Amino acid sequence: MLVERSGLVTVTGGKWTTYRAMAEDVLAHAMAAGLLPRRPAGITRALPLAGAPNSGTRPLSAAPGPHLYGSEAPLLQSLPGAEREIAPGLSEAMVRFAARYEYARTVEDVLARRARLLFLDARAAAAAAPRVAELLAEELGAGFDADRSLRAFAALAATLAPGGRLLVICRSRGDDETPQGPPWPLSRNELGRFAALGLKAESFVAIDVAEDRVIPHFVATWIKP
Repeated sequence: MLVERSGLVTVTGGKWTTYRAMAEDVLAHAMAAGLLPRRPAGITRALPLAGAPNSGTRPLSAAPGPHLYGSEAPLLQSLPGAEREIAPGLSEAMVRFAARYEYARTVEDVLARRARLLFLDARAAAAAAPRVAELLAEELGAGFDADRSLRAFAALAATLAPGGRLLVICRSRGDDETPQGPPWPLSRNELGRFAALGLKAESFVAIDVAEDRVIPHFVATWIKP
């Protein structure tokens, strides 16, 4: 977070899962610089996001399905293909929803960033890709190059198929240390959880990255047998 002499506040890094923390940091810096009047923090902490469920929760380990869409589940069910599955937990309607309301523009967007099927089962994702491309072509029209999107996705899926490698670069912490973030550091034991996903550790190194202070990192590679 940087505040220039001109008063410009710049945010570098971050992601959607930490957008509230980032916004609060921006406001805190702006107020400290006298750019905004001071106000209490956290006023959006209980503000529900679009699609937030009206009641009840499901564990993160639950199989994917319409419940993930919360209050937007009825909208999902109204789309063509709600009852037709392309892969377990992924219906044709979900692909259409991703294109219409979640800015999906490629096969990879749908199978890696919306449904996450690619990371759960690369073979199933590769098998579903042609139908996903057909549905995106229907939704996006002539501007969508289905063949090019399919080729790009096939190249990505191959890295997660048997013989594919995963590179992990993250901030690190000891197993007995309380994590402080964001960004959230990982412990050696947490990295070891990739083994539960069927990956095999190939290399590991602990390094120190010097920024305004020394920050310990892990660099590791995992291979899918």
